[in-house]
Amino acid sequence: MRWILKTVNNSDIEGLAEALQISPLLARLLVIRGLTDPEVAYDFLNPSAGDLHDPWLLKDMTKAVDYLIRAREENMPVLIYGDYDVDGITGTAVLKEFLSEHGWKVDTYIPHRVDEGYGIQPSVVESFCKKSRRLLLTVDCGTTAFEAISYVKSLGCPVVITDHHEAKELLPPADAIVNPKRSDDGYPFKDLAGVGVAYKLIYALGEKLNLSGHGEKCLDLVALGTIADMVDLTDENRYIVKEGLKRIGSSQRPGLSILLERLSIKEPEAQDIGYRVAPKLNAAGRLGSAEDAFSLLTTDNFHDAVRLVDLLFEYNSARQEIEAEIFEQAVRQIESLQLHKDPVIVVRGDSWHMGVIGIVATRLSHKYGKPVIVISENEDRARGSGRSVPGVNLLEYLQMFSEHFTEFGGHPMAIGLSMEKEKVDAFVDSVRKCEIPCQSENEYVEVDAEISLSQLNDKLFEDLDLLEPLGQGNPEPLFLVRKASVEHVRFFGNGQMNVRFQLRQGNTRFDALGFGLGHSVSKWNINGTHVKADVIFSVRNRKTCANLNVAYLMNSENGETSSRFSAKFSTKETQNFESEMTHRLSHLDLVVNNLFPGQSLILDLKSRNTLYYWLVDKFPKKCAFVSLNNALSLNIYQSLLRHLVTKRCSYMNSLSDPEKRFASKVFVTVTFFLEHCEKFLDKYDLIVLNEP
Repeated sequence: MRWILKTVNNSDIEGLAEALQISPLLARLLVIRGLTDPEVAYDFLNPSAGDLHDPWLLKDMTKAVDYLIRAREENMPVLIYGDYDVDGITGTAVLKEFLSEHGWKVDTYIPHRVDEGYGIQPSVVESFCKKSRRLLLTVDCGTTAFEAISYVKSLGCPVVITDHHEAKELLPPADAIVNPKRSDDGYPFKDLAGVGVAYKLIYALGEKLNLSGHGEKCLDLVALGTIADMVDLTDENRYIVKEGLKRIGSSQRPGLSILLERLSIKEPEAQDIGYRVAPKLNAAGRLGSAEDAFSLLTTDNFHDAVRLVDLLFEYNSARQEIEAEIFEQAVRQIESLQLHKDPVIVVRGDSWHMGVIGIVATRLSHKYGKPVIVISENEDRARGSGRSVPGVNLLEYLQMFSEHFTEFGGHPMAIGLSMEKEKVDAFVDSVRKCEIPCQSENEYVEVDAEISLSQLNDKLFEDLDLLEPLGQGNPEPLFLVRKASVEHVRFFGNGQMNVRFQLRQGNTRFDALGFGLGHSVSKWNINGTHVKADVIFSVRNRKTCANLNVAYLMNSENGETSSRFSAKFSTKETQNFESEMTHRLSHLDLVVNNLFPGQSLILDLKSRNTLYYWLVDKFPKKCAFVSLNNALSLNIYQSLLRHLVTKRCSYMNSLSDPEKRFASKVFVTVTFFLEHCEKFLDKYDLIVLNEP
């Protein structure tokens, strides 16, 4: 793997820096994004409501509004038919809240991911239409539902589709189809999420009804769904997400507010939503019912919100365990059959849970750097989920095998499919024989700028904040630091796959934590002290801690490359944290000075974490922390690890290798503890049972 510095015109950088009175580094990052015109660049840095395009420019918007207005006048109920992912859930919530508030009779339906799958189920619509004639309004689905829409029309029901998925020339016989990806649609921005299209519909309805401020109230939900669906955060999506994040941070929705509190998110960024909030909401649709996530976002009842947040965490914990088991089975299958040599990796298993195979496909594509399709086989049917890698349009590629599928669709980077079980063998054989243009392992990575570790300061963070929201279509800039010393390397985790170390350049030193690097870094000849490395990373500033998210780590001496880890440093924050710990420990002297087996303590959350911090950092003997489940144990471990990255502690569960040496401070699940009870009782001086 090689790196090259992105080439830009220096005169463009100088001109932009002078015109906008910004730093040369920020000007460089803007020029790299193609923003050389000062006026355009200024608008990019300062998104506003003026960036929103006229909703009436969307094809069939006038028809959609007219049908909905007529339904209200005729007192005709509206059935909002959503999708089970966060985009579909938030879109359903946005439409329900607006229509209910302004005089429509509304029912909602979100299909079950496992039992029903994606799209409109005719039997569901029929059951609603038997009660009374009603208008079917879809969210995030419907563009390819020819059979279902034809059936609904035969029942005498009007149909309005709102969607953002790829559209073919031939469209289903709906009365209105609002989708910016229609080939005959002239809307200037094609990358709205499903909830974004729903937002455009209520915006148009609000104008038609002469309502004021109708487009602002729901921006928290629109931003949530937009980030979760990984559409480009450019154009009008920048305003939607930036303004929506502010509203999420001060949300009046009990469910969303409690969820953020449980995740310790005070000032949410796009990455917080994408990697922490959205997975919790998606867990409901994967393991239970998406209706639970929908209810959490729309309830006004505090007690219901608490119950639903607890339920989401239970779903997510179960999802993690199921996902880990299937991922392990898939890796064994790939390695034993040498499937990693195929152009597209296809793995299959009996009754693999449909709620997690998409996540497993994502993890496998990252691990092997190739497109991956994960197929779950049942008695007579097989359903699969695929994830691609940059440069490979998986949707277009799999069109060649469409004769095998009963259902097929998605995006260039993510697809879903189903087929008869008897056709799986033929499909797999066809895929293995067909070449696909994959990226070369020896290609280079483009870097936005070369800096030194000492340049990671408040001014740089302020510049990067101006580029927010960062994400799909507006990626975090990649920086290069050359010949930094990687020191004090230690391996941890299941199979010693992760690594912690210190990164130093001159007198500047940062603690680093790397996930997934253990295997490759272990091959480096570090000679017990350090090795020089070129480090490529993105950086974003949190108010309490700045994070280096490293993409590549290249040994400066032999050119060996490792990738996929997150390095975190926290100078000011660590001092503040330790100061608070010292203050709290002064009130816990009796506890820390009189620890003995069998003692029970009832502590609030902060006091409990204070005690655990002291035990990991100061307690001289071996200590094991036992929690009831993965989620609880991992949450405490990761929270403390951010401040104690140089300490010898680890996390283990039932999937961990029991033959590996246990750390002196270890966080474990009760299942793992009971399986190896004798070892713990023999080797550890203190066992802490952590009860929530």
